[in-house]
Amino acid sequence: ILAAIKERVPATFNLTPLTTQLNSSSVGIDGALSRGSFLLHNYSSAAWNGAVNVKVYLSSNQIIRSSDLLLGTVRYQGQLAAKDSAWVQISGLSIPASVRGGNYWIGMILDSSDANLGDNITEERWVAPLRVPFRLYLPLIIER
Repeated sequence: ILAAIKERVPATFNLTPLTTQLNSSSVGIDGALSRGSFLLHNYSSAAWNGAVNVKVYLSSNQIIRSSDLLLGTVRYQGQLAAKDSAWVQISGLSIPASVRGGNYWIGMILDSSDANLGDNITEERWVAPLRVPFRLYLPLIIER
């Protein structure tokens, strides 16, 4: 069994996003997303040194797709040894006012041409839940 597992480990670098964490599971009324992070993992037998752009998405379900709402892009630059991980910070993002209140999920898609393009998306178990408040906008009435 161990030999079969070892054969499945890519010989060239293979980046994948794992656990997504947010400092708060809800968004403020201003739409600001709290700071967060995700675990970037190099699942391979080769070291990696470089930069990768990571697109952060808001999804109405736990399956992250490029058709979900793109909140922004963060860039990670560094190095990862074989089977090593690093926490990547997420900050400065906000939820647009056009997003209706409700339950959503935050996940990532890596912009990387690595050994396995199929694992460049945050899997269902690794996304972070997020509650977006319902926003009530009242018309401004000015009396003269």
